Amino acid sequence: MLALRIPVVMWRWLILLLVCGVGGLVAAELRVGLGERFAGQEGTLGVELNDWMGVSKEGLGTHWLAIQALAPDSPLAAAGARTGDRVRFDRPLDRWRRFAPGESAGLTLGDGRAMRVTAQAAPVGTAQRVDYIGRAVIAFPALLFALAIGWHQPAQRAYRSLAMMFLAMGSAFFYSFMYAAPDSPAALGKLLQLPLNYLAWYFAADFALHYAPRHAGNLRYRLVRAMRIYRPFAFATAAYTAWFALGHEAPWLWLPGLATIAAGAVLLALGLFDGWRAGQGDMRQRYRWLVLGLLCAGLPPLLTMLPWLDWDTGAGRLTVLAYFLGQLLTYCLLAYAVLRYRVFDFYLAVSRVVVFGIISTLLLCLFGTLQHWVAHHLSDGHTGFGWQVLADAAPAVLVFLVFNRLHARVEHAVRALFFRHWAAKERGLRDWMAGTVHLCSSTAMVTGLAAALDRYGDGAGAAVYTGSVQDGFMLAAASQAGFPALLTPNDPLAVVLCADLSPARHRMSDASGVLALPMCHRGQLHGIVLLGEKRNGESWRPDEMTLAGQLTVQAGLALRALRVDELQQEVDALGKRVAHTAARLREMAGRRSLGPAGAP
Repeated sequence: MLALRIPVVMWRWLILLLVCGVGGLVAAELRVGLGERFAGQEGTLGVELNDWMGVSKEGLGTHWLAIQALAPDSPLAAAGARTGDRVRFDRPLDRWRRFAPGESAGLTLGDGRAMRVTAQAAPVGTAQRVDYIGRAVIAFPALLFALAIGWHQPAQRAYRSLAMMFLAMGSAFFYSFMYAAPDSPAALGKLLQLPLNYLAWYFAADFALHYAPRHAGNLRYRLVRAMRIYRPFAFATAAYTAWFALGHEAPWLWLPGLATIAAGAVLLALGLFDGWRAGQGDMRQRYRWLVLGLLCAGLPPLLTMLPWLDWDTGAGRLTVLAYFLGQLLTYCLLAYAVLRYRVFDFYLAVSRVVVFGIISTLLLCLFGTLQHWVAHHLSDGHTGFGWQVLADAAPAVLVFLVFNRLHARVEHAVRALFFRHWAAKERGLRDWMAGTVHLCSSTAMVTGLAAALDRYGDGAGAAVYTGSVQDGFMLAAASQAGFPALLTPNDPLAVVLCADLSPARHRMSDASGVLALPMCHRGQLHGIVLLGEKRNGESWRPDEMTLAGQLTVQAGLALRALRVDELQQEVDALGKRVAHTAARLREMAGRRSLGPAGAP
């Protein structure tokens, strides 16, 4: 309801203010982290706390943390703390901080004892550097993306929600730890990140619900009603989390937090499914890219909340590294799906990835096998730089030559194995085109072309128009009803095809066609083929457009050749009729020249 009360102009400036505010907090934290800590050392208390911000009840909703391990020289151990004790920082934000060397921190044990310890100097680890820099790398693109969407598209609720979602994702810079002092402005970043961590799921679900074109349906009606319940629940959870971030105990916070994330994920998935089902053509492709992008953003953060998946590597936690990679992929995919005028076909992208992935794997395996064989059989006993260069270059050249000869065959085999339906339709269309050399009628040609393209499009419908730019194009054959009978020379479709003799996406005013293919010869348009929308709502893939366009041009040339033959046959028939008529006239003229006087 708040979105209805705020004017569009105010939304634009509000998003700008929020982005600048969060960006300023991130910059203030980076000034301390990159400017002071990375150049020197950090302080450590020599303690490992059970501080999982996930499904475990420890650490979420309470500031009392259990001591899991103590270093031998830990100042906490020297002060009397033992493994298994529960401890609480006097300053709540200290649990998410990396101290400065020599900085003192106050803590309280579970039995009421208060202690004051001093952080010992320690080098900054590689994992911490990767974590810190990775969070900075993904924070600023998120804020820039939020600003770009919120400033340019504030009138649409879906884009406002998307901008707010990326604002929340930008605040995730403060997710794990920070270096700034608890009384510095940068400390506000953690106070914002904790509630925004849950609101990000609400904004994502709201975006999915309102991005789809308005339509009526039982699922959408239920989603709208569910959002009316989920909205106050999500904001209440965020408020409860903010209460916890201020240093108060928040019992059972993990329960509404988990429910908020789960409900948001379900509403997000159902909203995307409902929008995909209601969308047609290019909109469906956008939804596929959106789903992939949101999966890249949503799954890694969920993995970081599961302790049993928290594997450690030399460069940091595996789930954290996956989180960074997922966020970067999300920015690219969502920007591509939302902002680009025309998106690439999702299934074609998957097929290209599979094809080139298998080919690249085979190439690497072949190169590795040859190099291993050369190293163990030909290079044994030979030394020197020249021999080493030859031993490395020979397998590479051999693989390159073999790969160029086998590339087409391997790609054809992969397509036939994993994309049989596509290959079967393509083969059927090419087989029909190969058989057109035996056709003797232009009518059979245009009728067969319409039927072949209709089968190629799984019943999408096809219509063939013939004529000229000066006189217009008449409907010659159609596989389905509903196509216009005439395309005038001033029709926008004819103008577009005359200007650029290539396949064009063009939706007719009566929604009868969505793809136009030109029949051209020597730069002149002499025919048009209209393809309808597929029955399953999918758009025509670029490879389908290319193949259909090429075969349409070939069919157009064959059609002109047939018409030339038909005209020649008509000329021959007309010549025979003229000769026959002339013979009859000469015969009649001969009889008349004799007349009655010449009779015996």
